[in-house]
Amino acid sequence: PCWPEQLANALRNRGLTRRTLGRAQEAIVDHDRALAQYDALIEAHGSERFHLDRAATQADRAFALGTLGRHVEALAAFEPALAALEHAVIQGGHVDREGELARACHNVALSLAEVGDLQGALHRHEQAVRIRERGATRRGRADLSDDLALALTGRGNLLHRLGRHPEA
Repeated sequence: PCWPEQLANALRNRGLTRRTLGRAQEAIVDHDRALAQYDALIEAHGSERFHLDRAATQADRAFALGTLGRHVEALAAFEPALAALEHAVIQGGHVDREGELARACHNVALSLAEVGDLQGALHRHEQAVRIRERGATRRGRADLSDDLALALTGRGNLLHRLGRHPEA
């Protein structure tokens, strides 16, 4: 039956919505429940897709932690998610996961900046920009220009904080 997968996806989406509405603690609960569903799906089916859905959900959960100001926790939660998404995109050729990877890089950069690692944050912003540029160029989709603009803005803001005004 598809319902465990649908439940996992619904919980993830509700978590995203709750975080957007400023209800990050409730979002974390939804993401935790979604992660448990993905774990059960992985145990039952072992599908790479479920592993990647789990990684994306873990990144969403980490961003919710950062939203609450829990940046050290967020960074620890981001690490396995980033590793899985980077492997999928870079080694596995999953271009369909580029958006999730770029979003995770951007969100990691926000938390890194909050804990004072501005160079690490710049590295992640630059990675997000490269991914977004590739996606916008390859697919030529206008809707990707907003994502690229967000990545460029994040990098520019950080360069400004670093005093690198001409580059910003």
